[in-house]
Amino acid sequence: MTTPSPASYQGRPSMRERARTLLDRVISPDVRRAVYTNVRTFAHDQPLLASFILSHLLLSLPPLLLFASFVLGVALLAALAALAFTLFWTGLALLVGLEGVAG
Repeated sequence: MTTPSPASYQGRPSMRERARTLLDRVISPDVRRAVYTNVRTFAHDQPLLASFILSHLLLSLPPLLLFASFVLGVALLAALAALAFTLFWTGLALLVGLEGVAG
C-alpha cells in the first residue's frame, strides 16, 4: 500500500482550511477576535465570576443538548408515525372505495 504524494493534494484545500473558510463565512475573523479579546479581558478582570460561568456552562450544557436531541427525536418519530397512520388508512379507504365503485 502506497501513501499518496503531497503533489496529489495540490489545489485541494485541507480539512482545516475548509473548516476555517466555513467559520469565516459564518463569523468574520474581526468579530471572533473582538469576542475573544472581550472574554479574555473579562476573565482577567473577574476570575471568580468567569470560572463560575465556565463551570456552569460545562456542567449544564450536555444535559441540555441531550434533552434537545431527545425532543427532536420524539417529534420526528411522532411525525413519521402520523404520516404512516394517515397513508395506511387513506390507502385502505381507497381500496375499499374503489372496490365499491368498480364492483
